[in-house]
Amino acid sequence: MDFRSKYWVAIFPYLKTSEHLQYKDLTVRNSEDLENIPDEIVGYIEELTSMFYLRYGVQIEKLSFAYHITEKEVQSPNDFIEELNEFQTLLCFIYSSPHPTSNEPFFSYEHSSYFLFRPTEFSKNLIYNNHNVNVQIDIDELDINDRKEIAGYEGKLNNKTMLWVTHRDKIFPPVAHMWLNIPQDLHKNFSNSLDPSSRYYPVVNYFARRKEKDELGQRVLTSINWYNRSLLMDIEDEVALVNLAIAFECLLNLDQGNKITERFKETVNVLLGGFPRLESWLEQFYDARSEIMHEGKSKNLSFVPTDNPSKNDSDELIYRPLVSYGRKIFIACVTTILSGARISKKMNLSSQLVTNKQRIEKICRKLSSNNGNAKDRILSVSKEIREIETYRFVPEQGLKIDQLIGVLKLLTKQYLLTDPDISSELTNNMQNFSKSDVKDHFKTLSNLNDIVQNLDDLPSSRPNDTSGIFLIVRSLIDSIWHYVFRYYFQLKQEQS
Repeated sequence: MDFRSKYWVAIFPYLKTSEHLQYKDLTVRNSEDLENIPDEIVGYIEELTSMFYLRYGVQIEKLSFAYHITEKEVQSPNDFIEELNEFQTLLCFIYSSPHPTSNEPFFSYEHSSYFLFRPTEFSKNLIYNNHNVNVQIDIDELDINDRKEIAGYEGKLNNKTMLWVTHRDKIFPPVAHMWLNIPQDLHKNFSNSLDPSSRYYPVVNYFARRKEKDELGQRVLTSINWYNRSLLMDIEDEVALVNLAIAFECLLNLDQGNKITERFKETVNVLLGGFPRLESWLEQFYDARSEIMHEGKSKNLSFVPTDNPSKNDSDELIYRPLVSYGRKIFIACVTTILSGARISKKMNLSSQLVTNKQRIEKICRKLSSNNGNAKDRILSVSKEIREIETYRFVPEQGLKIDQLIGVLKLLTKQYLLTDPDISSELTNNMQNFSKSDVKDHFKTLSNLNDIVQNLDDLPSSRPNDTSGIFLIVRSLIDSIWHYVFRYYFQLKQEQS
């Protein structure tokens, strides 16, 4: 066995999949699908997937797994683990889907558990110590080296709890009683069933498409993690309610204070449009939360079906648990928020609240930094440059000629550092422009005019511009020329 730590296997033992499932760069397969997997890791996968049992003598046949091979030995493959954690969070959220009538979750938190392993050697004392145990196997049959280390796997449960196993071990569920579901299928449930009308589609679609971490996404993920904690099998009712309350507060970005209950009620009412007795549930839920937080318990963990909980009669019958409604309300809030975010993104609302002057200032800061090479810096401002082109016809105050020339000089200098494949004439004109005195408007704009003339003779795109840098530079040149060409011809007329 090779003990290098560049091999990583993540196993979802309590969920099966009929076909492989793709989430970003993460590929989840069923334990029988070992085609096109490097031979060097197949043995690890086969050995690890054979270790999982529901209970003694009851081995799990079909599991789901993902693997990762790093280029070199690393302590932890951060990107792989980050995608695993995000996938697990969404997986647990979807599989918690409350029953339409009973409100009971379909699966618990533990069903979405994953185990992450890497082959290694570890001290035999981590699993076979001599205190108060009866070791029922022959340890000498294990591969133990001179340092008293055993060949096996180091692992983490949900990237939290450490564990170590040998090839002789069996791994049992993290709870006393675990069950499997017959129709459950990751491929069908996570991808095929999530049509655009589904309550979970906006959630998965938002995270699957997001390329960079954003404040909203991180807040929603954190809130869903707290929601998932309310789904633990052996959780006490009070703890489940508090975890769900934290999920709401995080999701809705509620500041702590005297009016938090009112803000909670108002926000949920606005998100969900208000409906009969929603206000009553909101008040009862948050009253119970406050009692638990301040007194450690609450006598009112179930919903009282009344329109006015403050005038509750003692003979009113209590109904189902407050948490059972809360999970559905939380799901509706998450879906509403991310649906709104998707719509606002399609409408480019955020870009319309920024001026081109502010975009130019941002471009100058990025291009003047020492982050990355010239190519990286140009690519980092592509979004701002595209937006400048989009909004260049919108009337705007505050744009100054020196600033317009200055940003283009910065970009031209960076572009020349990439050793671009352009004509010598265009190269010379760009060099002259980048070296010109920004205060000498006529000479500088004359150089810019020469560049524009060169570009007019070229096709709109270049076959060898695979990174798109040429198009980025050309876009800003066109946009800046749009702003300054009238001023240039005015100066030219004055010079004649």
